[in-house]
Amino acid sequence: MGANVEEPDRKKSSGPEGKWSPEGRWIGGGVLSRIQECCCCFGRAGKETGAVSESKGGAAEAQNSEKKAAAVKRTSIFNEGIALAKTPYDEITIGIPKECGIGNEKRVSVTPQGVASLIKSGCRVCVETDAGQCSNFSNDAYQSAGATVTGNAEVLKCDVILRLEIPSKADIDKMKDGAILLSFIRSAFNPDLITAMKAKKLTVFAMEMIPRISRAQVFDALSSMANIAGYKAVIEAASHFPRFLQGQMTAAGKVPPAKILVMGAGVAGLAAIGTAKSMGAVVRAFDVRPAASEQIRSLGGEPIDLGLKATEGSGGYASTQTEEFQEAQKKMCIQQCSEVDIIITTALIPGRPPPMLFPREAVEKMKSGSVIVDLAANGVAQPENPNWKGGNVETTVPNEVSVINGVTHIGWQDLPSRLPTQSSTLYSNNITKFFLSITQDKSSFCIDLDDEVTRGSLLLWEGEKPDTAKWDEEAKKKREEEAQRATTKEKTEVKISQDTDTALVSTLKTAGVMTVGLGMLLGSGIAAPPAFISQLTTLSLSVMV
Repeated sequence: MGANVEEPDRKKSSGPEGKWSPEGRWIGGGVLSRIQECCCCFGRAGKETGAVSESKGGAAEAQNSEKKAAAVKRTSIFNEGIALAKTPYDEITIGIPKECGIGNEKRVSVTPQGVASLIKSGCRVCVETDAGQCSNFSNDAYQSAGATVTGNAEVLKCDVILRLEIPSKADIDKMKDGAILLSFIRSAFNPDLITAMKAKKLTVFAMEMIPRISRAQVFDALSSMANIAGYKAVIEAASHFPRFLQGQMTAAGKVPPAKILVMGAGVAGLAAIGTAKSMGAVVRAFDVRPAASEQIRSLGGEPIDLGLKATEGSGGYASTQTEEFQEAQKKMCIQQCSEVDIIITTALIPGRPPPMLFPREAVEKMKSGSVIVDLAANGVAQPENPNWKGGNVETTVPNEVSVINGVTHIGWQDLPSRLPTQSSTLYSNNITKFFLSITQDKSSFCIDLDDEVTRGSLLLWEGEKPDTAKWDEEAKKKREEEAQRATTKEKTEVKISQDTDTALVSTLKTAGVMTVGLGMLLGSGIAAPPAFISQLTTLSLSVMV
């Protein structure tokens, strides 16, 4: 049996598709496949230890394999059967492609400042030519930060792709098999793209799926973009409104302030309320969540109360309401349409089309010259109403500015992109910090599936939908066990403390009695006559004898 015999159909060198390992296992070209290769290398390092003294070349090869592995393989309790190894950051290449989102997309996923933080971790970064041009970030700025500026094909062949908007199918087809993608995905509305990602065996993290918990606020790209959209909605409404927003007293007469209704007091709604109030408008706002009333008042707005109990969804979002609540809400909307000058709608339900709050009959009651900004316009056709293309207002035309019965409708879906520098800066902070957080340590890259933020945002693992429900159940069980151990430890510490206190009290009592006795004896000796002391001494000596 010759040791040098090779099968003729096996590849001898690595390429973009992968290579054969010495154990006869095919290793793909993706970064997760390279993690598998690191595991093989670590196993081979142990076998080669005995041959170190026989060959200097063998020793060098073993040391190189150990260095390449960088750490011991570990298996997460939440991903049975998935072997994870730490991969040095300098073996990972990150691609920043030019965005191809809705309309004239001007944002970029990572700014030069974000590139610098990625390179500081050890990664190599490739940026597509002119990717940040519309956001006022030049190619020279990226090169100065340490990135390589190259073409689209080279960027999409990187191990990790960081992008902002949903990738096109053409871009997915160009990506490396087994690559990692971080982006907005909106999987509920893009099933064809999910199929394409599965075919490429991509590991996908959806930025919109990041849990809304305190620790994950720095990664919350939805809130970052919603904040900008709410601000920009007021600016766009003011530019189309034919009067002042602010009330004024002039020599020509009194100008009343504009009345603005904001539907939904989430991040976008609160940003709109604050901006409109700062511009002098009278602001009313409605949200189904009771807790939102105080937030509305804190920004100077007037909350509208229907007097009915609403159903609140998970994650801070609203949920579908009862028929009675919806009917009362519809009457309120129709009444407000006849009173206000500007309406800004922000109501969304995750994974479902936005609710229609203002039917055509309500819009027809608005005064000529009024403005509607529909932030929920998404262009998704509704089966129950083919004429309604999506959004909170039935008459909104997605991604257009239209005038119906004298009322201007703004249905742009790219409001954050209309402030490209600010949007790109905030999103870059979100996505770079999230990418660096999904690893276990600062020196090597390894997806930490024990982390609830990582698990919550994981859409696909090597082309397969992960069983995150099972992971969450295991995580809950683990937390309960840790809490029980902590309680037991606390009870033990309390018992030890009580025993210590009891022993201390007993010792202090004994010392006190002895002190009092000796004190009394000493006092009697000082006050007694000499004859008494002589007799007491004789008595004491006789007892001892």
